[in-house]
Amino acid sequence: MKVKDNIELAERIMQSFAGNYSFIGQEQEIYFFSGLAKLPEDVIEFAKDIYFCSDPAAGFYAETFLLTGKNSKQYKAIVNFKANFWKLSDKKRVDGIAHEIAHVYLGHEWGETHQGKKEIDANNLATEWIKQYK
Repeated sequence: MKVKDNIELAERIMQSFAGNYSFIGQEQEIYFFSGLAKLPEDVIEFAKDIYFCSDPAAGFYAETFLLTGKNSKQYKAIVNFKANFWKLSDKKRVDGIAHEIAHVYLGHEWGETHQGKKEIDANNLATEWIKQYK
């Protein structure tokens, strides 16, 4: 896929997410949606039920909070990217975005996702999705 095609796809995805995100600055939006555009269409569609945001706290990671209960009808989860996550290489950002979506897809609850098997499962699924794009 050409860079121009990816940017146009990222812009279309961004419009379809209307309100499902809150990033600090346009640069983070561009990084997020261009990374998301590198994932399969069904993963992008699944991600529309997740709220994505960032905070200014230092860190090169993201946290995923699975929402459960009767008050969680609007979103399946919240994914919060730390400020330094956006300083990673494009490949690592795409890996990280796919990895966090995989945690939600697999139903991993926050607090237990840092355990070995769940991290491996999320990594494997994210890798599978990224390979489908290529």
